[in-house]
Parts: sequence; C-alpha cells; structure tokens
Amino acid sequence: KVVFEYLIQCSSSDIDSSSCLVSKTADAILSVIQEAAENGEDCVVPEISKGDLRDVMEDQLAICIAGGEDISSEVYHETVLKVREVLSDDCYTELCEELLDPSELFFKVFFQESAKCAGVELDMEPCIVDHFVQRLFLSNSTNTADDDYYGGVDVSLRTSAGKRARRVLDDTGGPQFDDDAAGFLFFIVMLLLADVSATCTESYVDEEQVIEAAYAFVEILSNQQCMGGMEDDR
Repeated sequence: KVVFEYLIQCSSSDIDSSSCLVSKTADAILSVIQEAAENGEDCVVPEISKGDLRDVMEDQLAICIAGGEDISSEVYHETVLKVREVLSDDCYTELCEELLDPSELFFKVFFQESAKCAGVELDMEPCIVDHFVQRLFLSNSTNTADDDYYGGVDVSLRTSAGKRARRVLDDTGGPQFDDDAAGFLFFIVMLLLADVSATCTESYVDEEQVIEAAYAFVEILSNQQCMGGMEDDR
C-alpha cells in the first residue's frame, strides 16, 4: 500500500489507514490503478467520481460490518470526505512524478510500509528513520575518489561506527545473527547511522538507541519480499 500511504502523507491527512473501511477502500482503489498499469496505461490521475467512490465505500462498509466492525453513519461519511481529500489530483500527479524520480517522502513511505510488511515496529525517534532513509536511498555514494568523505559520512565517523559495530557483533551476550550476511548488513547499517546525531539535533540519541535501530533496520532489509516491492500487498 505504498501508493495510498504516499497519498495520505502528501495530502497531510489524518485518516486512519489501519481501519477496516479505509484499508479495504484503499485495496479496491489500488486494484483499479494496478489493472491500468498492467494494461500499459501511463500514470494518470484516476477518474473516480463522488458517486463511484461512495459505491466503492458502501461495498467495503458492508464487508467491514459483516466482519463485526462497528462503524457509525457519522464515521462513514467523515471517512468518505477524508478519502476524497487523499485522492486529490495534485497529490496523485506528484505521485506519478515520484515514480520517475522518487523523493525522500516516497522512499520514507516505502521504508515504513516495508517495515509493516516485515512485522517490524519503528518504535524510535522519527529522526533516526529519516536519517537512515536519506543515507540509504538518497546519498551520493558513487564518488569513491574522496577517501575522507564517502557515502555522505565522514571517514572518522565511519571508523568509530565500524568499531562500535564490531564490538556489538563480538558481544556473545547480546542478540546474535543467524548468518554472516546479516552480521555484515548490521555493520553497513551502523556505518550509515554513524552521523545520525547531525540529523537528530532536536532529540538526544544515545548509542543504545542507535544499536536498537540498527537491529530493526537489518530485520527489514533482510526481508527480500518486503523490500522488493511487496507484490502481494501492492
């Protein structure tokens, strides 16, 4: 549901995407969008009239109620308005542009949805996630000529982070990884988090928080199905 979550954040909506009505409505709308994409149609703003949207949402409302959900008429009509807001032309137009040249917001939403898919709670300072997403997806790490500043992280910070990661991996009393690949991934994640304090200027982030975040990020990144586009969950 990366597409719908992106539209929610783009429109600054406070809609609850985890609710039965919103979740099932999103699935129904995204099915139409996905079908158009599979037919080779360009990314265009979906033409969903107010009447069509109400028809779709009434069907999903019936499904939710049949499943035991208690949804009042007031909540239903309020949700209809919020869904219409989320499906605004401006945000969907921006989404089409994002698919060609993804921004930090798009990658952040993708990573958040990947975390949900992998069953990982991002229970940490939001700035840590923001920093990691920026470092993972947006840092220019192709210039290897600069030995002192590579991948957006100063060499001294990388050295310190590397030693910290090695110390954690060597600690047999702490959490252990099942294979060397995950351990190596943890090492890389720690390097990307080396200068997280530069991003989290308004929050105090200590070493324990960084290590806990690194373990969570490794669990997400190790789940290839979730990081590969989440085909089964659109």
